[in-house]
Amino acid sequence: MLSYVLSSMSPPGTAAHDLPPNCPVSPSSGGAELCAIVCIDCKDFWLTADGGYMGPNTLWKEIVDVKLSCAVSDPGIDPLSSDFAVILDVLSMLTEKCVTLGYSASTSFFVNTKQGPSRFKLCHKLFKTLNGTGVDCDDPDVVKSTSADLFLFKMWPLMKESNHAELLSLKSTHCLLPVPAYGLDNDLINPSTYCCSLQGALVEIHFTLSHWVIAAVWHDVYGAEIWQIHLLMPPVHYLTTKFQDPTPVSKPTEKPIEALNDDEM
Repeated sequence: MLSYVLSSMSPPGTAAHDLPPNCPVSPSSGGAELCAIVCIDCKDFWLTADGGYMGPNTLWKEIVDVKLSCAVSDPGIDPLSSDFAVILDVLSMLTEKCVTLGYSASTSFFVNTKQGPSRFKLCHKLFKTLNGTGVDCDDPDVVKSTSADLFLFKMWPLMKESNHAELLSLKSTHCLLPVPAYGLDNDLINPSTYCCSLQGALVEIHFTLSHWVIAAVWHDVYGAEIWQIHLLMPPVHYLTTKFQDPTPVSKPTEKPIEALNDDEM
């Protein structure tokens, strides 16, 4: 079921999903803060470390413009499936109440079928301007994680290594904002494993819903920004790989392991 989260509250969670102290939280954009249990869909999945950025294009002129995104869908597990239908109805109701006279609704938020909305999309802004604060975003106190080195500019994974110079050029003016996604170990998920950890996973997702207008085309636009993600069940491909039967079909012939000296290594 979709639930509302007050802006003044601490990050929500149950005993099973409490976050570590001082965990990074995506700043609220000022929209309504909502929470739902959903499946991160395998389609429209761009929640990778660089959003699939290959270089300047019509969508993103520079790497600083990149927004990661994904679509979420029916978890496929009762009673969560019934709840998801209610979630779509509530979101539809909220967007219908935020309209501008004479404007038409943009189709960028919901993924529609002949039966109506079947999924909705969320995004995450990858960079935040420092605004002259002088904060070192590679300082381990900025990103709270047991593996803070994974979130440094110099360690951030990219699809094209040739874009690394463009990324490093932002270090003095911007902070990298890792996806605030927490695994079963309650720690931030490694950026290089976003795809295998999140695509197709069952999650509790906290997000903000915002509304704005594009006057040039007379459109009402609705957008959901990720606030936090809590992994509840890894994707099936992860389970298959992680928990496959370790017993071999036929027992191999055991051979003694000989010690190697430095000259033989």
